[in-house]
Parts: sequence; structure tokens; C-alpha cells
Amino acid sequence: MVFVIRRRGKFIGKQENERAEVGSWVIGYWLPEEHFEIHVWRCFANRFRRILKGKQEVNLMIPSAAIECSSFEDLSRNPHGYWINKGTATSLAIPSDSIDYIFTDPPHGNRIPYLELSLIWNAWLGLDFEWENEIVVSEAKSRGKDAKDYQNRLETAFREMWRVLKADKYASIAFNSLDDTTWLSLLNALLAAGFEIMEISPLEYSARSVIQDTRKNALKTDFVITCRKQVQKKNPPITFSHSQTQLECLIRDYLVRRKNGAETYEIMNHLLIQSIPTGTIFKVSHIIEAIERLAHFKNTSWQLKLS
Repeated sequence: MVFVIRRRGKFIGKQENERAEVGSWVIGYWLPEEHFEIHVWRCFANRFRRILKGKQEVNLMIPSAAIECSSFEDLSRNPHGYWINKGTATSLAIPSDSIDYIFTDPPHGNRIPYLELSLIWNAWLGLDFEWENEIVVSEAKSRGKDAKDYQNRLETAFREMWRVLKADKYASIAFNSLDDTTWLSLLNALLAAGFEIMEISPLEYSARSVIQDTRKNALKTDFVITCRKQVQKKNPPITFSHSQTQLECLIRDYLVRRKNGAETYEIMNHLLIQSIPTGTIFKVSHIIEAIERLAHFKNTSWQLKLS
């Protein structure tokens, strides 16, 4: 069963499209009241064709002379080699000061409870998984997976990343969250590990989720946080800024520069990208509240497109 969407918000300034459309994936176990029933085999066949096409494209990118290596040491001796390793991010089987670049997409706080959602799947396949070591924020209080545990485990993983990177080399972290505490936990885990935050860039999705299509103020992009390994310098932790006056001034200034107005997620992108390097950030909840307040007092020089 697939969620039915009747108002995607794709026709801003035009009449809303009420036609039933097939929704995308939904986070969690949920039986929608209104749904499409998708043909199971056709869905599987379509997905198989996409995966096959992706595999074929990857094979074209990998040189025919490429050799799979059994270890990182073996890889370092083979200029045409590649190494695939499965393990924990908190203990990398890689020598120190040996990597030029890292790209990672860690769990986004409590956005997706990966192991909890895959419980039936893993039990069916007879797979073992370590509940205790998962890096996640969970609403199940018995698990003890709160923001503090999340930050501590992230910091351990980031310290491993810092260890294996060469001096002054870079790591990029993809992230997306509307939770204030989760944002602060991730940023301060990076700083505590020894990284310097160099750049924050929005990353567009190839396709949006149901939540991004329908939920008010949903973030429409990920953020890619690019950091550099520092050997000696340590940065102080990032803190929250509480100046509502400054926040509203920054939003107004941004909107004045935008000829065609801005949506909520675009304003949030701008404020986070600009503020993180200063050592203080505005709470996402405060940004949303400020945008909604300003929406009641907009004038002819700027406009909001709330979504």
C-alpha cells in the first residue's frame, strides 16, 4: 500500500491540484486510510531494472584492470585495486594518516530508527544486529538512546575519521534534521573530534519523500558539512543564539535580496550555512517561529512562500 497525495504544493500561485497521486516511501509502520495498492511483482521488476542499470554504469566507471584487495595494506600496494570492508564506524580497520577524503551519511538523530524498523526483516533472515552500539536517537526510553548517547557515539566515529585522514585533508558529512538538540550534537561532535568546519552546502534530492512533499516547513535538502582535519588547533563548542531581533533582521535582509521571495527551507538553509562558522546557531524551531511571525507583516519589498 502506498500513500495517496492530493496536494503536493507543486502549483504555487495556481489552483491546487487535487488529483490523487502515488506517494513515496514513509518512515515508520503506518496503514494509510487512502492508498494505492501497487502490483508487487511489477514493483520488484522495476526496482531490479534500476539496480541492474546502476550496476552496469558502475562497471563502466571501474577500470577493467581493477582488482579487489583483501585488506587496506593490500590496497596500498596495488594502484588499480579497490577494497570493500564491512564493520563499525567507531573502529576502522585503516592505518592512521592514510586517507585523502571521506564522505559519510550518518544517522540523522531520531529521523529514522533504522534497527527498530528492520526488526521483522532481520528476524526473518536470522540476522544478528547490535542494538547497544547503534548510533541513533530513539523514543524508546528503555534503549537509553538519547541525544547525549548519540553525540558520544558520533564523536567516537568522528575521532576515527580524524585519525585515518591525512593532515589538512577533508571529510564531508551529509545531514538533515529539524531537531535543535540533534543539530548541536552533530556539530559539537565534529569539533570535539578535532575537525574545523569549512563549508556548509545544501544538497538537493533526486526525489523527495512524502514528508518533504506534504509537511509544513519540512527541509527540502540535506546539508553537506565539509570539514578539515586539524592537527593542533581546537575549536570551542558551538552554542545557540537567542537574539530574536537579530534573527528577524537576518531573515528580512535575506528576503530583500531575493527577487522572487523564498520558501521556509531556503531561509533555513541560508541561516544555518551563514551562522555555523561563527560559533553560534539559531534553533531551527526559533527560525520557523520567526518566519511565521514575519509572514503576518510582509510588505512589498519582500515576500515569503511558506510551505
